[in-house]
Amino acid sequence: MLILSTINIALRGVTIVSKFLILFFLAKFLSPTDLGIYGLFTVTINILVLVVGIDFYVFNTRELLSTNNKNQWNLIKNQFFLHLITYVVIFPFVSILFIIGIIPLDLIIYFYILLILEHLLQESSRLLFTLSKPILSNLVLFFRSGIWVYFSITLIYLDEELKNLEFIFIMWIFGGMLGLILVIIYFRKHRNLSVKANVDFKWIIRGLRTSSSFYLSTLVLLIIQYIDRYIIKYYYGDTSVGVYTFFTNISNVIQTFIVTGVFSILYPKLISSFKKGNMNEYKKIFSRMVKYTILGLVPILFILSIGIFPLLNFIDKEVYTNYILVFFILIFAVTFNILSQIPHYGLYSRGNDKEILISTLASAIVAVILNLLLIPRYELYGAAISSAVSMLLLAIFKLIILKRVTKLEAV
Repeated sequence: MLILSTINIALRGVTIVSKFLILFFLAKFLSPTDLGIYGLFTVTINILVLVVGIDFYVFNTRELLSTNNKNQWNLIKNQFFLHLITYVVIFPFVSILFIIGIIPLDLIIYFYILLILEHLLQESSRLLFTLSKPILSNLVLFFRSGIWVYFSITLIYLDEELKNLEFIFIMWIFGGMLGLILVIIYFRKHRNLSVKANVDFKWIIRGLRTSSSFYLSTLVLLIIQYIDRYIIKYYYGDTSVGVYTFFTNISNVIQTFIVTGVFSILYPKLISSFKKGNMNEYKKIFSRMVKYTILGLVPILFILSIGIFPLLNFIDKEVYTNYILVFFILIFAVTFNILSQIPHYGLYSRGNDKEILISTLASAIVAVILNLLLIPRYELYGAAISSAVSMLLLAIFKLIILKRVTKLEAV
């Protein structure tokens, strides 16, 4: 058990480090404008991965955990058949991003390839984790987000002519392909991989109904998290987006560690205990989630607050140093977002998807209004403040709703 845990932590660790490395590399050796283009490119990929995924994994995770091994592969095939449909429906509309200039037209091929790879690998990683293959899931994540970064930086140091975004995207595709090959090998060997399957449309429709509320709340949450980048680009251009991307990505490491070290481990157990009606076990797991989240937040916040200064010295670009206050505001925003996840999983385990949607929608409305009001006047500071306020409200809304739900259960 100790060996497996060590391997999982190591794989996660080198993957997280790679995200830092690519960010520092781009900030140090490329212009803030290039970092802005890269930032909007990756953010838009992340958004569309969730859009085409339609949060169907939320439904299928519950299904896979409550069925036998023989039926699991049929459920997986039905899920990916649904995703094929979403590709056909959504991909043509993606071209609008290039027509209106959000993403440069010369990056369109890289964008579509990476969108498909990122979605397939994200869904595969989730499935592998649900199927109790955490090491393989983390290995896929390492290929998807880690190994190509180390290769990229090494090759660019050997040949400076490769110091451009196109090469970065090519290497990203390379890493994604390695991850996809690994997934295919596993399913062929252990899960009787076959494309032949009877599509269960009734099951898919039931899943869409179940996951629709959660999907809508996810889309709304995306508005809270990412709308500021697009408004910044509209008013101030790619350079300002680059500076904002730099600070948001560093602050988001807090969420990466807490999600990896706490939520991803405890939430399946939380759901399972509630489904079985074992409330004593449920309360213990929920208490652990609260405890470990707080214990994890304190040292990470301290390290980042101190570590940001030598990082800025390393990059040695005044444009980033001038906006250091934005970073500290964003730290609060990410902290509030993490705290909102605690009551979120309490509601999710109970199946209160509509309540999650209502609270998220209310916060999103606040986020949109604040961003439209504050960004034109206060630039990056306005974006950071908008994010912090909306995330704080999200945490408060979900906590209030969870308390009401638990009171009703006690009656």
